[in-house]
Amino acid sequence: MRSTDIYRFNDSYDICDDEICCYMADVVVAPEEITDIEQKTREPSRDLSLWKRMRALCISASSKAHSVLRSRKEPSVLAKSFLTERRFWSVETTYGTDLENEAILAFCELMSAEVQRCGLCIMLEQRWLCFTPDGLVRKGTEVSLLEVKCPHSCREKPIINVEEQVSNVPYLVFRDNELLLKKSHVYYTQVQVSLYVLGLEKCFFFVYSRHQQVVEVVADKDFLLTSIPRLEKFYFTHHLPAITKTLRAVR
Repeated sequence: MRSTDIYRFNDSYDICDDEICCYMADVVVAPEEITDIEQKTREPSRDLSLWKRMRALCISASSKAHSVLRSRKEPSVLAKSFLTERRFWSVETTYGTDLENEAILAFCELMSAEVQRCGLCIMLEQRWLCFTPDGLVRKGTEVSLLEVKCPHSCREKPIINVEEQVSNVPYLVFRDNELLLKKSHVYYTQVQVSLYVLGLEKCFFFVYSRHQQVVEVVADKDFLLTSIPRLEKFYFTHHLPAITKTLRAVR
């Protein structure tokens, strides 16, 4: 899936000179820099300062994209909140982070596949989009995205009940005897925008516990055809002005 198959840049946005300068000087990075940033922001030796700085200049697939598409906040308020967001920690997030490496090893064994860990991926064609994937799955010549979730709520119980077709996590649902990732959930947006950024067709959505579950999610072109233009409009109409104002204040 190529980005040009989905959407071409809308050049009708009213962008002032300061915003153009900010975008070209701070957001747009050369192809070789994109590669360098990805390598420097890989775990376990991630350059956290670089990761935070570059991620703040973009719309990230992990959370910002869904907020733009679903939030009821005023766009300008939402854009400002993106620049002041802090990383959220809880028992649930700590549990998921601690189990991630174990989950990836379990996935490799389950699927007989290799997983390549990744750092921050900035989209070459649309450099205002980024995300940090859990990994890339390599099976022969096929490359797919890996997204891992380790729900604290299912640490002592199965993720799904196949016989009763009941899901114990809010983002997986049964439809016509098939287990699917719920389209209205933030994880669906995360997966679809991530596939778009990397130009991939499929994601292995791996929910890990004592009873792990793999859901294959394919690129949803209809979803992307409506979502990417909205994300782009938000970025150049609201997010870039907020970034420009913030950077100008500290220089």
